[in-house]
Amino acid sequence: MIAATTHTIAGRSRNPIRNRWAKIIASVVLITVVIFIPFGRRAFPIRNSYHIDSLSFWYYPWGISEVHKGIDIFTDSAASVYSPVSGIVWEQGYGTLGGNYIYILGPGLRTYYFAHLSAVYAHRYQWVSKNQIIGAVGNTGNAIGKPFHLHYSIHSPLPLLGHYNEREYKATEKLFYLDPLSDNTP
Repeated sequence: MIAATTHTIAGRSRNPIRNRWAKIIASVVLITVVIFIPFGRRAFPIRNSYHIDSLSFWYYPWGISEVHKGIDIFTDSAASVYSPVSGIVWEQGYGTLGGNYIYILGPGLRTYYFAHLSAVYAHRYQWVSKNQIIGAVGNTGNAIGKPFHLHYSIHSPLPLLGHYNEREYKATEKLFYLDPLSDNTP
C-alpha cells in the first residue's frame, strides 16, 4: 500500500491524492448535470439586426476544413453573443482559424462553438445559463479584415442518423453536426 504524502503550503496540509479525486468527482458531477439538463428549444445567439448566410452550413469547398460546419451570422461589431443553451464552458481561447472562441458543453453532450469573437466574457469550466452574454461579435482569426460575424456550429457526439444523405459531400461526417438554423432542438 502506498501512503499518501502530505504537503504543507502556507500552513495548510494538502493531500495530492485527495485533491486528484476531488477534481475527478467534480468533473463527473458536472458532466452528469450536463447530460440531464432538460432539453428545450435553443435560443438564437444574436439579438440585434443580423444577416445569416443560410447557405453556409456544410458549404463545399471551404478552405482547410473542406466544408463549412456551421453558419456565419453577420452583424455590427461588438454585438453581444448569447448562450443558446445552459451548459459548461468547456474550452475558451484563441486559434489561428477561429480567433477568439468558446466551446459550450450543453444538453445531450452537444458542443456549441462560437468563433471570431472580439471579446470573451465566459471562462473555462464556468456554468453559463441560456441567454447569458458570453462574448461579442468580431473578426478575429482567419476573419481579420472581413466583415464582423459570428461563426456558430453545433457538434453531436453521437451520429444523427436521420440526417444522412448519401449524395452530400462528406455525408458520414455531417452526421455529427446540426444545422443551427433548421434543427432547433438542443
